[in-house]
Amino acid sequence: MNKKNPFGSRIGVTVKALVRKVNASFSKHDINLTVSQMVILDLINKDEDLCQHSLSEMLNKDKSAVLRQINCLEEKHYLIRIRDPEDKRRKKLVLTKPGLKTLKKALTVENKLLETILGDVNEEDLAIFYNVLEQIYNNLQDYSIC
Repeated sequence: MNKKNPFGSRIGVTVKALVRKVNASFSKHDINLTVSQMVILDLINKDEDLCQHSLSEMLNKDKSAVLRQINCLEEKHYLIRIRDPEDKRRKKLVLTKPGLKTLKKALTVENKLLETILGDVNEEDLAIFYNVLEQIYNNLQDYSIC
């Protein structure tokens, strides 16, 4: 391991650079979303029974941070909250037509950017990288803080 550039620091810097590039690309293409908002819309699109609490757990973020994102997406008319008929306290999150249209556009822009970024990385190296990331993530789930 490179002692001048610790692993955790390198991952953090790389993720922040990627998020900045994707956000800039969204702005360039007139997409009124951030990466984190796109992730939320994508999760809601994939799970029609998603509520705020579940979303907080999936994203590993506190409920108030997710609530702020949901409020912002609702103000943009990208999603609505619908009261669950079986549990009046629970509200389902549902994409609107403008939300789905914006999500599709954002995913297309993100995929094109990722193709460019990963263009010179061979498939074998990429597969190894994904495997190592998955192992690290799983180890973090099992790690208990002393």
